[in-house]
Amino acid sequence: MLMDTNSLDYYLYLDENANSYSTSIEDKFREYWVAEMNRKKKNKAEMEKNYRQKYSQKYAIKKKYEIKQILVNPKKNTTTVLWADGTHTVVKRSESDEPADIWQVVSYALAEKVYGSNSAFKRIVKGKVEKQTKKEKGRKAGEK
Repeated sequence: MLMDTNSLDYYLYLDENANSYSTSIEDKFREYWVAEMNRKKKNKAEMEKNYRQKYSQKYAIKKKYEIKQILVNPKKNTTTVLWADGTHTVVKRSESDEPADIWQVVSYALAEKVYGSNSAFKRIVKGKVEKQTKKEKGRKAGEK
C-alpha cells in the first residue's frame, strides 16, 4: 500500500502496525497538526482581509452619502437633508409637488449632493436618454 509520507494517515498506519507509540510519530503528528492549524488560520485571515477590502469598496459610496436626518418645514415648503459628513442640502418644493412625496425630495437632495446641482444632474440624464425602438428580426435595437 503506497501512501504519501507527509499525510497523517501514513503515520497512523505506521503506529497501528508497530503496536507501540513512538515519540517520532508523536512529533510528526504534532508537526502535522500545527501546520494544519496554521494553514487554516492563514486562510481565515486572508478571507477576512479580502472581505474587508470588498466591503469597504462596495459601501464607500454609502458611507459618503449617508443621511443623518431629514427635516420637513411645511410652512416654507422646504425639506432639509442633514448628511453624516456634517453638510446639509435644502430642497424647496414647488407648489405642484405633492407635499407627502418625501422620496422625490430626498432624491433631489441626493442628486444635488452628488452632482452639485439639480440642473447638472438633469443635463447628464438628458444626454443619456435614448428612445427604445422595437427590435426587428436580424437586427439589434438602435441599428438602422
